[in-house]
Amino acid sequence: MTAQDIDLVSFSSTDLKILRDKIDTLNAEPTVKDSAYGFLRDFNSDDIRCANLFATSVDIWDISQPVRDTVVNNLRSNLTVPVRFSYTIRRNQLDQDNSADAAAVVAGENTISITANDKNIRNALIQILNGTVDTQTAINFTIFNLIPRFLHVKPKANPEEINSFKNIFPRDYYANITMGLNRTKTIPNSTDVWWEMSEHGNKYSYTPSCAYSANQNYLSMLLFNDKVSPANISFLTRYGIIGLYTTFVVVVARLLRTVLQTSRTIMFYELPSVERLWHLLRNIYLVRENGMLLIEEELFAKLIFLYRSPTTLILFTKPKSK
Repeated sequence: MTAQDIDLVSFSSTDLKILRDKIDTLNAEPTVKDSAYGFLRDFNSDDIRCANLFATSVDIWDISQPVRDTVVNNLRSNLTVPVRFSYTIRRNQLDQDNSADAAAVVAGENTISITANDKNIRNALIQILNGTVDTQTAINFTIFNLIPRFLHVKPKANPEEINSFKNIFPRDYYANITMGLNRTKTIPNSTDVWWEMSEHGNKYSYTPSCAYSANQNYLSMLLFNDKVSPANISFLTRYGIIGLYTTFVVVVARLLRTVLQTSRTIMFYELPSVERLWHLLRNIYLVRENGMLLIEEELFAKLIFLYRSPTTLILFTKPKSK
């Protein structure tokens, strides 16, 4: 089953208002309603989409005889058989939203177990599996609570079911799916078969106008999509409020350090008296001019020692007592 762009219908503001009013009119605990309201508060109507899935499989169904026999034996032996509804959501990466904060593809699944008490489903599956090649068996069966009708689509993590909606719509959160195996009737002796599904007949307490509920060829899901920041500001939002605070502190600290960088040169520029230091520098100049290199080396070593020892430099430049 697939849903193309044309099948992803926008959720109108009227639908959102009706959904809120419906939650308000339901007979539920105040805490349950508050939880549902709190979830809806994070979404606008533009963040919600109706995904209308074409209820016919896109591929021809095929199964080998050994696998067919194994499944039939499991159904006859009353072993628990899982039925998985897997879904994949592909995000349309536009230029302005091509952000590293969003994954291009996310996926999830819902698993229902067919137990020994589900006799009707087991018998229908056994008849279908035994009759798909030799006869054109038209048998349908219903699997309850197979497809979640509401999903929370996150930027990177897999979609999650909405617990607050499970509590507020306990009977309507999952769709009961009626399915059967069909084959073409226009080609004689054709063995090509495919699955067809339908949720027609389910009576939901809430169905948005964007869902193709009246069309038996579609299954509808309501997707609540988290907002994703554009790529040019994603580096600010990627790490949350703690990252922004840390970045601010680091930037301010570096700025203050740059402004107050002169504190390291105060000991050289604010000497009490430079008369002795001036005489030392003049002596170095004089001995250099006279070619007395050994004496110059000794005087220069004394100058280096003074500047490497702040304590000695302060004593050396101490003003003369009167």
